[in-house]
Amino acid sequence: MKLSAEGITFSYGSRSVLDDVTFQVPEGQVTSIIGPNGSGKTTLIKCINKVLPPKKGSVMVDGQELLKMNRKNMAKILGYVPQITKEAFPLTVFETVLMGRKPHMGWKVSSKDLNTVSQVISQLGLTSLSERYLDELSGGQKQKVLLARALAQEPGIFLLDEPTSDLDIKNQLEVLQLVNKIAKENTSTIVMAIHDLHMAARFSDKVILLKEGEIYATGTPTEVLTEENLAVTYEVKTSIINTNSGIYVLPVEPINGG
Repeated sequence: MKLSAEGITFSYGSRSVLDDVTFQVPEGQVTSIIGPNGSGKTTLIKCINKVLPPKKGSVMVDGQELLKMNRKNMAKILGYVPQITKEAFPLTVFETVLMGRKPHMGWKVSSKDLNTVSQVISQLGLTSLSERYLDELSGGQKQKVLLARALAQEPGIFLLDEPTSDLDIKNQLEVLQLVNKIAKENTSTIVMAIHDLHMAARFSDKVILLKEGEIYATGTPTEVLTEENLAVTYEVKTSIINTNSGIYVLPVEPINGG
């Protein structure tokens, strides 16, 4: 599925957060939204998903206006993975993933629903955790379960809000490897807000760089993550290092002296 946003504008009261944001997302690829704190990354994800209705603008998916759909029909197209919360839910991993089938359910759970959940749990390597309660899991395990819940919706597009937030390095890598796996094996379109530039560079096909609610640059990681672009947007002097795993952004010092 192809996703495009046209003129997305949003404000909290009189404070503008997003201003005329327009972009297209390639089908079957991972697109990362990056930018300094307060640039509008999470707000943009929530506007696309209608969690925060934009003041102006439209979101199109294969020619359909996403923001005019009801929540159930939207959930068949769009899988939303929010940031991990510390709230406790008395649900097992299997029950949590089963919640992703809600847009497809009738009056009761069908054998197709149960089979889909079992397949998703197996695909993401969560079989050994299926009967454990969500509040017993580590942060990395919870994030994988939230990915599985979204995958059970069978959407064509996934929206991820800071999927590596508060995770250690190993879990960051494992989660983003799963994201890439979902994109490639399911031909899914993935859009994620992410603060880690190294991870964005390594796991993204396309990067959208925000500055004060507007798109400053867009393109491949190599095209966007330049010393010049990062100096303007993050106000930090950096050194870009090329490695076998992609580019690495080394922060050097604040441009304005901190």
